[in-house]
Amino acid sequence: MLLGYRHEAESGTLTLLAWSPATRAEVAARTIRIPQGAFADLPGKGPVRPSGLARSPRDGSLVVTAAGHRALVTLSPAGDLVGAVGVPASRSLPQLEAIAFTGAGTLILGSEGGKDRGRMRVYQPAD
Repeated sequence: MLLGYRHEAESGTLTLLAWSPATRAEVAARTIRIPQGAFADLPGKGPVRPSGLARSPRDGSLVVTAAGHRALVTLSPAGDLVGAVGVPASRSLPQLEAIAFTGAGTLILGSEGGKDRGRMRVYQPAD
């Protein structure tokens, strides 16, 4: 299953969708629609445009990186907004772009690096 997104400007909605490589089609039952207003408290301007999506193996939540807003947005497995947290720019993660989880729940965030080398930060899950 691949995850993707579509910003629907007319309705002001961010649509997160699942794509099946086997059927080469969107899995409609897994589509999540979130009003952009839900992200009003995030830093940054304009609509949230995900730069990365990953599903947590610990609880099935979907975590979205929003590079332009320097934030991580967490959604429940049902697609409800759980929360969002800003990720400040740092030397080790100058431009938040990518996200992944290991099978054990370790969070990996990636930065494209801009004019420098790309970087990754690894965060172990809390017990």
